[in-house]
Amino acid sequence: MRMLLTLSKSKKTLIINLFSILLLLASMNLVHAEEEKIATKKTSLAIKIADHYIPSFYTEAQAEKEAIIAEEAKDRPAHQARPAKLDVATKRKVLFNNILAKSEKFALAQEHMESVLNEYAWDDLKLFYGTTSEPGYHLMSRINRTTTTLGEAALATLLVTPTSNLAVLTQRQHIIKTLLNSPEEAAKLKDALQVYQDSEQSMLSFWTSTDPLYSKEYREYMDKKFYAKGNNASNKSVAWLEF
Repeated sequence: MRMLLTLSKSKKTLIINLFSILLLLASMNLVHAEEEKIATKKTSLAIKIADHYIPSFYTEAQAEKEAIIAEEAKDRPAHQARPAKLDVATKRKVLFNNILAKSEKFALAQEHMESVLNEYAWDDLKLFYGTTSEPGYHLMSRINRTTTTLGEAALATLLVTPTSNLAVLTQRQHIIKTLLNSPEEAAKLKDALQVYQDSEQSMLSFWTSTDPLYSKEYREYMDKKFYAKGNNASNKSVAWLEF
């Protein structure tokens, strides 16, 4: 303090400014660390569910992958697009890890969820994974009657976040009662979900390397059209090359 008093006014101002900058930087680092902590908390639930749930599909997924590869090996016209096909594990990886884990709405909803069960309880209760010999025999597989993979993810989230909030429970009971008392509306809702289910796989494929247009036949067609050595190849035409 005595040294500060002996300094000139300009030097005092400089020291005070430097000190202010250091305080500001320290505050920014604390805020950034807190934001990262909050972001991790927000996105952790979807990833945790994926880590426990997806391994139960590995055997089934391997069989589906082999079937998909065999189907892709079949010859088709070059102009015919193949519908996107994803195995059961890939669909859930995309949904949990690539969509829900980065969804602001899911993070916002997660803030209001009660974290009653930890991951040890998930394992003890066999919520998402059975045993080594029967990984698919677990609670989720027994109660899941959802039409879409998105609905399945919502059910899995509700399963690990049970609530004692009477208002929330009453609201859910009201929704169920409404659907039970209105079978026609329930049927319309199911039909709408079925329509979405038909296109859900194609939608999820946008988060993968799968491209229904970039098929084997399409690549062969483009190779022959633009890169072949024949006289009719486009790489022999000045007009095509200029285009």
